[in-house]
Amino acid sequence: MPYVDKYLVRKHVAKYHPEVLVPLLGVYDNADDIDFDDLPQSFILKCTHGCKWNIPVLDKLQINEDDIRRRLDKWLTMRYNIRREPIYNFQGRIIAEQHLGEVRDYKLYIFHGEAKLIETFYGSFKDNVGVTFYDAEWNKLPVVRDHRNNPDIDKPKNLEYMVQVAETLGEFIDFVRVDMYNLDGAIYFGELTFIPADGRMLLISESYNQILGDYWHLDIK
Repeated sequence: MPYVDKYLVRKHVAKYHPEVLVPLLGVYDNADDIDFDDLPQSFILKCTHGCKWNIPVLDKLQINEDDIRRRLDKWLTMRYNIRREPIYNFQGRIIAEQHLGEVRDYKLYIFHGEAKLIETFYGSFKDNVGVTFYDAEWNKLPVVRDHRNNPDIDKPKNLEYMVQVAETLGEFIDFVRVDMYNLDGAIYFGELTFIPADGRMLLISESYNQILGDYWHLDIK
């Protein structure tokens, strides 16, 4: 659970690469504890025990605080997708982090401490603009996700450093996806994901389904 909780995982990251942590602005047990006056003009609120339970605030003068509190408190009463992802079956909290602005999301698939796959999005994932896979040297891979487009995407700045950070964070884990942001070469940690797409990601490449499976060596006794 400490690796899954979006607040507690910061201790793991701080042990190895504190420089990639998004600045933390507050931690709250419930939404009533949030003092919006203490927060900057822009920020993002996240529940620590699920996926997509985030509220980005670009201008706090334009928000409805009561509505935000209601949404957050509702999420705190829920357990995210515990039938398929039981690792989220714990009581979450709310964190406030600095809003990074427009960043590209990079998802690094780490097997036994080695980056084997990098997934990145072009445009909005919801709008089916594009999802492209590369290896750790930024060679495009013949993999298509969920029949989406896979356009060429420029190699990010500080790719080697981003890979190094992700491999360090996943060094002692047989498999984990390390989600990171790259803001013109500035690297930030997003989260650790252990069950991508709740285990139902469709890769249109039979060969890579097998290749990824072969990367994962389970010591089952």
